[in-house]
Amino acid sequence: MGLMRTLGVAAASLVMASVSASVAFAQAENSGASSYGGGSRGPWLSAGIPAHKAGSDQDCPALAWHINRQPSPGGTVALTGPVWYENGSGVSFAQGTGQPDGTYSLDVKSVSGNGPTGTISGKRFKNGSVDVNANGSPCFSGKFHLRPGQTSAKL
Repeated sequence: MGLMRTLGVAAASLVMASVSASVAFAQAENSGASSYGGGSRGPWLSAGIPAHKAGSDQDCPALAWHINRQPSPGGTVALTGPVWYENGSGVSFAQGTGQPDGTYSLDVKSVSGNGPTGTISGKRFKNGSVDVNANGSPCFSGKFHLRPGQTSAKL
């Protein structure tokens, strides 16, 4: 178990090194099907939430994710990628499907430490904006809207 945890933390550290600790990045694509999550492979959504409070007393670390897309038959896309707390307390893996109309759903499962668990669903619009609805633990749950090119999101 020690080796797996060490490898998980090392992998998360590599991913976290490429993302600012308090900034969210919404990848905006403003053309046709790719705005809905179809089209080419590659980043579909890189975003995050700054450190925040859950309820009135629970301090929550910043949360980030980097979801990639892979075209699938029937116009859907497979969506996969890491979700992590930026303080290194946990890493998870998200896996789901994006539909041609822009709706999507992902299941999030912890792979190391106290990674977030639950579901992420919502809709990606033609202009590149994204509605996000995360359900799970108090530090993971919330609803927000990312505008195209938005650099921060708050719950």
